[in-house]
Amino acid sequence: MPTWTNRSNCSFNCSWDDNATYWGIEQPVNIFPIPVLTGVTVTCVLFFFVGVTGNLMTILVVTKYKDMRTTTNLYLSSMAFSDLLIFLCMPLDLYRIWRYRPWNFGNILCKLFQFVSECCTYSTILNITALSVERYFAICFPLRAKVVVTKGRVRGVILVLWISHRAKALEEKEGDDWRKRFESR
Repeated sequence: MPTWTNRSNCSFNCSWDDNATYWGIEQPVNIFPIPVLTGVTVTCVLFFFVGVTGNLMTILVVTKYKDMRTTTNLYLSSMAFSDLLIFLCMPLDLYRIWRYRPWNFGNILCKLFQFVSECCTYSTILNITALSVERYFAICFPLRAKVVVTKGRVRGVILVLWISHRAKALEEKEGDDWRKRFESR
């Protein structure tokens, strides 16, 4: 079987590792038929414009109007920022499904793209969890929630969430590098 070398040396882009064996002579360009790719691209472009516009508007409204800075809206604007980053990475996702191999944007952008994707995923999960806990607390203990759940504490929780999910994403990236180094011995 012929082998070919991964030009980007990036194993984070959901493709083969260095010197991976491929079952054909030519490296794959598309992994889906063109009509499917066209439909996915049109859908993603619509999602991109609606998502970027909606999330920017959410962030701007919560930032600009003081009345909108409720604890729930602070969580929602944090999730909107996370979603905005995901939408801004969408063109790279579209490029990856149109042209599966090789990754032509270099190792740094490859790893940054995966890091941002991991961060945003963790951020959204943690923000939804924190929002759910806060809403549960507000419904089950309404008087105590008024005193305990303040904007300052919510901002602190959001800051801790953003720091912790970055640490988790870095841990995942370092874990992949460690596994790669360990397996090469």
